[in-house]
Amino acid sequence: MTFNKLVLGSFVLLSTCGCVFADTDDSAKYAESKLTKVFISKNDTQCNADGLSLEETASYLKNANIAIRASECGVITGGPNFAAVCGAGTSNILIHTIDSKDVVEAKKLGFADVMSLSERKRGYSVNACRLVENKY
Repeated sequence: MTFNKLVLGSFVLLSTCGCVFADTDDSAKYAESKLTKVFISKNDTQCNADGLSLEETASYLKNANIAIRASECGVITGGPNFAAVCGAGTSNILIHTIDSKDVVEAKKLGFADVMSLSERKRGYSVNACRLVENKY
């Protein structure tokens, strides 16, 4: 009786292990399609309508053959604040969602992964800028 339980238990264990490792090709496809948010400073100043636009920074990526899945405006949080005076800098950023495989190339263009903000004990939030999806 114990032998039968051992055989049955082994069969159940092996059959469930097969399910866990079945179809590894799908996991490779998933890894290839993974998305990453990258950002770049808006380089704007307080009280002025200056700085970069979403369209302008999207063109940097597009010219490097990097597909953009979505774009949005944001602000870096948790860091030093800028003095509230006209002409001073801001912590405004422009965020683009791209394929993870393109992050290295985006970094060469001056972008950074939003996850790098948490490494510096900072974060970001999306602000009232219009959301642009699949426009590019």
